[in-house]
Amino acid sequence: MKYSLFILFLFLAVIGQSQSVHRGRIIDSKTNEPLAFVNISVPELGVGTTSDVNGSFAIRLPKEAEKVRLTYVGYETKMVLIKNLKGDIELKRKASQLKEVEIFPGKNPADSLMELVIDNKDKHDPFKKDQFAFDIYNKILVTISDSAIDSMAVSTDTSSQEFAKHMSEHDLFMAETYSKKWYEKPGKVKEKILANRVAGLENPSFYWLATNMQPLSFYEPIIELNGSKYVSPLVKRSWNQYLFIIKDTLYRNQDTVFVVSYQPKSGKDFKSLEGILSINTNEYALENVIARSTNHLTNNLRIQQKYTRVKEEWFPEQLNFELKLNSIQVEEGAPIHMIGRSYINKVVFDTNFRGRDFNGLTVELDDQATKKSQAYWDSIRTDSLTQKEQNTYTFTDSAGESVNLDEKLFILESLVTQRIPIKFIDIKLDQIMSYNLYEGIRLGAGISTNDRMSKYIELGGYFAYGFRDKAWKYGGNLTLSEGRLNRYTLDLKYNRDLHMPGYSNIPDRSGGLLTNDLTRFYVRWQNLSTRYKAEFKFPLFRDATVGVFGTYRQNEITNNYRIYSENESDVWLPFQSYSIGETGVNLRYAYNEEKVEMFNTVVKAKSPYPVLHLQYAKGIGQIQQSETYYDRYEARVEFSKKTPRLKQFRMMIRGSYLDGELPVTELYSPVSVYDPELAITSDYGFQTLLQGSYFGSELYEAHASFEFVKFNTSLEWFKPSITALQSAGWGSDQRENFTEGGYFYKTPEHGLFESGLVINGLYCSTSETLIPAKYGIGTFYRYGASNSGSWYDNFAVKLSFLTTF
Repeated sequence: MKYSLFILFLFLAVIGQSQSVHRGRIIDSKTNEPLAFVNISVPELGVGTTSDVNGSFAIRLPKEAEKVRLTYVGYETKMVLIKNLKGDIELKRKASQLKEVEIFPGKNPADSLMELVIDNKDKHDPFKKDQFAFDIYNKILVTISDSAIDSMAVSTDTSSQEFAKHMSEHDLFMAETYSKKWYEKPGKVKEKILANRVAGLENPSFYWLATNMQPLSFYEPIIELNGSKYVSPLVKRSWNQYLFIIKDTLYRNQDTVFVVSYQPKSGKDFKSLEGILSINTNEYALENVIARSTNHLTNNLRIQQKYTRVKEEWFPEQLNFELKLNSIQVEEGAPIHMIGRSYINKVVFDTNFRGRDFNGLTVELDDQATKKSQAYWDSIRTDSLTQKEQNTYTFTDSAGESVNLDEKLFILESLVTQRIPIKFIDIKLDQIMSYNLYEGIRLGAGISTNDRMSKYIELGGYFAYGFRDKAWKYGGNLTLSEGRLNRYTLDLKYNRDLHMPGYSNIPDRSGGLLTNDLTRFYVRWQNLSTRYKAEFKFPLFRDATVGVFGTYRQNEITNNYRIYSENESDVWLPFQSYSIGETGVNLRYAYNEEKVEMFNTVVKAKSPYPVLHLQYAKGIGQIQQSETYYDRYEARVEFSKKTPRLKQFRMMIRGSYLDGELPVTELYSPVSVYDPELAITSDYGFQTLLQGSYFGSELYEAHASFEFVKFNTSLEWFKPSITALQSAGWGSDQRENFTEGGYFYKTPEHGLFESGLVINGLYCSTSETLIPAKYGIGTFYRYGASNSGSWYDNFAVKLSFLTTF
């Protein structure tokens, strides 16, 4: 055995002497920016490699190698002597870059290659695997380019020179995270941030993940970059939309790597990408990816991805992005650059996940994440911090301490939750001002205790005044929770406020201008209600939350509607007050909904599947001396999705059934968002129907919209799209022995039908404005049995307002 080991070591020594390892970094000759995935090869010997996302490379070359060839799409080819293959090596960008148009006599060979890649993509897509887990280190820098620094350094303005000197030694901002991420099919994802460091903050409650700017895998049919979605060059039959051209071919032992450029074909109008794909013939997998939007004005983000083989499986190894914020400049010609680096390691495919590993939070911040030592950070970083990065931490931490940046972050946390902290009291922003057609402008104030008083108990209250109804409203609450993320809560409430007749009793959708849900704005009839309510909420399992509640409500009718009750003398008397008491349970189920921990609260990001709401309640109603028992059954489903061609589809279905004898104010009314005083479109509602026109003890309605035409223009302020809307409803009144009067309404037993067409994006405000939005116009028409009067009475023209956060 010892002789075998001796021979092995001798063999390795001989091999080592016959080959040498050369290391260096490849950069742009003008900007000094690192160039990722540059091809480095000795073609005649069949050896080569590529630079990583930082432009760095390491290549082992035999002694007979004299020169290496450096090739990179868009740059001049360069031959480098072996003795010069070290340090920073510059490549020059080609003098002119024209849009490529190539005509092939037969089938484009690049298309045949892409067919093989697409045929094999399910094999290499990480999210097609049963499960996986890995560790990931993220680093984000905010800075300005070296060329901008050089320009300021030679400026005649001394302040520019001083700033250039500072920026040559510091970045503007820096943040790091280290996480464990795991996945289980179908669609269960969890990331736990074990370490979090943000320059200038001692105890940050937010984090920046470089992976939020791009997908983990480029094999997805829709590629999301910085919140914008694009058609992938790897969708089926993508060669009908994209032009692929083989730019280079590399040979590595038994494998061949093809370098393929891609861009949208001339005349094709869709949200497209452009860039480079390096394709390894070993199972026709992606090895390197460079991608950016073809519309650089709206999304000037470039991503780079590097894949490697792990246990005979291809998997992402490095992710990189650079975002140029041309609209934000520290000085003329010096826009902000955001740079992200992600390094993946410790990849495993055989894991033993348990149900509690996926606790409903997609991203969770470990309690000790902000308390890691310098030794810990040094142990998990892929590369040591540069001197410039160390200077950034030193300077920004000192500046943050001097201005008490952690205190200001606490204020930012509260703004996310619509609260402004003052010591141990929060001012509730959502109670300051609101508007609806019944109250007009509503002004008020609300306060509550915050975490500085107690993490487990909240005591709050509010008051408000409506200038149209000229009435005061007020209320208070006591909330008990288990702590940081409030997954288990007991909420006790009292208020004397308004209650909208016909409105669903399922917990409210968050409405308002920013969510494009203006249902509350269109409310013209509300009753005054004194309410007592207790509710206990808890997670039933990963994707479901349950609430068990009890409520008692005294109602005072505010219009001419009357309830008639027979007294002891057999005389029917009108009344405008009654009381309701009920207990029940509600369920919210959102499969694989993204919920992230941020600012010490849980933020719902998005749900790729329909969101289901169910509620059952059993109650008793009292009108003078009469009592009536009833049951309520309610359900709502909401769904939003973009098609593979990036057209938006949205739908809401609602069903409600009341089994009992209650006033019309306790029945159900279709969602109605029309009024002569207000002409703005709203999500999910009948756009030509006045509130309170129809009521029923059972009601079913559906609202859908589909964006079927989308124009991609080069103008940032003009992005028109056409959306078709369809609404339908049906209901009936099953009450048998209820006497009422003074208010005329209809029952939708013959159906409600409405169609509309909206042109959005006739004018688009930019992200630099307070509320970035798209403006347009919509027309709607109601038809069928609900059609009444002249055509004008069933027709509506409205302004379209769509926020684009």
